[in-house]
Amino acid sequence: MTDLIRVLVRFEEPVDTALSDEAGGLLPLVPAIDPDTTATAPGIAGTARVFDASLPCQPFVAQDAVVGASLLNRDVTVQAIIAWDLANWPGAMNPQGLIARGKGDVVAEYSPFVINLEVVDAATSIGRVFMSWNDSTGAEVADVGADFVVPSSDIFAGSLRFFLLTSVRHWVSSTESVVRHYVNDRLIADNVVASGNIAGSTTGTTSIGSRFVGGTFDNNGFNGAIDEIMVTDYEMSPEEIQATWLRLSLYQPDGYRQIREAMQPGLIGDVISDDPQSGAQQDLRSIGVLAGLGDALVENMRANIMPDRAYGQVLRRWERVLRVPPGPSDSIDQRRARVMGQIGKRAGISIPGVDAAIAPVLVKADKTQLQHIAFSNTIQDTWATLDAQRWFTEAESPFVSWAATGTQLRFQMNAASNYTYSGARPASGYFLRCLTPNDGSAASVAFAKVIPTSLPTNLEIGICFFSWVDWRTFLLGVRNNGGAIEVVYQRYQRGAAVDGASVVLATTSAVPHWLRIRDQRLVSGSAPFSVGAIDDSKYSVSYSTVGSSEAQLVTTPDLEWAADFTEMGFYARTLGPTGGASDIRFDPSSLFRSGRGRRPFVAYVYRDPALPGLPDVVGANGVIGRMKHAYTRVAVTTSKSFLCDSSRSLCDRDPMGAI
Repeated sequence: MTDLIRVLVRFEEPVDTALSDEAGGLLPLVPAIDPDTTATAPGIAGTARVFDASLPCQPFVAQDAVVGASLLNRDVTVQAIIAWDLANWPGAMNPQGLIARGKGDVVAEYSPFVINLEVVDAATSIGRVFMSWNDSTGAEVADVGADFVVPSSDIFAGSLRFFLLTSVRHWVSSTESVVRHYVNDRLIADNVVASGNIAGSTTGTTSIGSRFVGGTFDNNGFNGAIDEIMVTDYEMSPEEIQATWLRLSLYQPDGYRQIREAMQPGLIGDVISDDPQSGAQQDLRSIGVLAGLGDALVENMRANIMPDRAYGQVLRRWERVLRVPPGPSDSIDQRRARVMGQIGKRAGISIPGVDAAIAPVLVKADKTQLQHIAFSNTIQDTWATLDAQRWFTEAESPFVSWAATGTQLRFQMNAASNYTYSGARPASGYFLRCLTPNDGSAASVAFAKVIPTSLPTNLEIGICFFSWVDWRTFLLGVRNNGGAIEVVYQRYQRGAAVDGASVVLATTSAVPHWLRIRDQRLVSGSAPFSVGAIDDSKYSVSYSTVGSSEAQLVTTPDLEWAADFTEMGFYARTLGPTGGASDIRFDPSSLFRSGRGRRPFVAYVYRDPALPGLPDVVGANGVIGRMKHAYTRVAVTTSKSFLCDSSRSLCDRDPMGAI
């Protein structure tokens, strides 16, 4: 697939001479009506042809040199350098036809594209441009177009003031097309048309300077001058349009200026004519245009060689190198996004690729000294230490303590301690917790092995889901109720007990217990439901004194409780003053899982701050941010803690928090 210019007419021929299509798509264009009433005038890129709509309309028409060469019924771009005279136009001629492929009157002449110009308000120089075409029934389809102030002083030659007009159609599907219009390098319309049905025949007449309506060219003639007009078979990108405009309005005029300023002082005006239309000045202009073309090509390459702005053959080369061929209806934006995604994917999914990219940015950080940290939705601790940045504990030393033994989590309470809990905030009840944050409450599970080394009278201990927002709590634990060891659960909603008193599941003995609270959305076939205005889910509680397998667990299903909660972990409470000191252990097999949490989508590359050198952490974050997948959050850091006002912490940068 190659992007082609299908029609290019430069109007360099004298009056009464057929116009040539330098792209070779059309046979010589001849006046539709004799005699030729147009005139030549100085243009920006060469000679322009002036169309005077007050005279009999005089379009130039031709058939395809190769049958179907100008039949463009999908993507098409029409770009023209024109001067549009709104002040002296015959009011009957609206809209004016700039270029049309097909007359639109019979099947063989259905139009796949027509560029129309309408005078909206001549006094304020407001015009409108729109594209139209025939569908397969012959009906005319058009985008809504765009109103704009016709430029009056951007680039000009003689008395004619020219501007660059570009109309682009991108075919999406049989039911949708996108039409964009540009004036100079400015996008003035991005219109979606609810039709991709674009007709046209291998035969058909191309007309420039008017469009055929009602059996004649007479009433829709263009009033102004055309310097050049080009038709391509591809969607022209904003960057390519901008490059063309900068070449015409900046670089080539500057090349002409440089040539004139390089001449000996006094030469121009005395020896060489200063008349822009003189042969000498036209020769100087030709040389200057070539010099400016070189500047324009260099700047275009500098601006648009990278894939995020590439177009044409450069973009196609990126696609070949990365092996991401475009789809038949892909837009420029879609193709660039695919290339950029492939670049990120090829480096981002590889840890060695990440290291190779960011190690130089981190100064003397050898890639083997970088630590990659990632997570799953399951939180499990070895209890080598009790990490205060991972676990929030609530205790009152020396009466209560949570501590890590090196292999287990240990809870201790002195005799006669009393920490009852009514579901309300601490003003009317107490709740001893060792909790970790939960960032995705749906499809969550809490599981623990409780070892009651010493479980005194009135103490209850177990696992829970908890919400700071409204003190919502779901408890499942083991308690000593007057010497009877019981497995119980209790739910609180908005500070009130849902179950009244604790629900006793079983009376057991002072042996290890396996406990589990689980959102039933983890089980196939279960579904959430709603009660009143509260978003609820169904939960199950399970216990066992013999093992942790599903067959060994005794499960009570279908317990209603609001789904959203912020914390999960371990808890302790009392039914009254305890009858002795307690010593409860939690095995490291205990785990908590946020089924729909965001932890798997966060990753870090950690650089030890003790390493020599001054790392460019901001620059490394910029590099890794372009490499990551779109659905992940990734950061380079020199701290494993959330430390406010620390240059090493991730405070005020995403992602934030303790690792």
